[in-house]
Amino acid sequence: MAGLRAGGVILALARTLFAHAHSVGLRFTIAIVFAAPAFVAGYSATLGLSQFLIVSSGWQTTIAVTGAIMVGGAAWGRIVATPPSGTGQSSATGH
Repeated sequence: MAGLRAGGVILALARTLFAHAHSVGLRFTIAIVFAAPAFVAGYSATLGLSQFLIVSSGWQTTIAVTGAIMVGGAAWGRIVATPPSGTGQSSATGH
């Protein structure tokens, strides 16, 4: 329960920072810092699951990289969907 709460706080913080950052470089840096752990987690989780089902280490790695791209891409998309503050736009989720 505490991990879920901490994740929500971090997401809110990242989206707030991202919304108030008007520099493209700063927005990119915030997005990378937010999405990088998701890429690593996606790789690790998918590799762990693929080791139960797939014998070939080459295919395990291929599946793990695909999982990393999917999970990390979802995190990246979630953070970059936040428009800069003062643009009059709302995010994709309507918040």
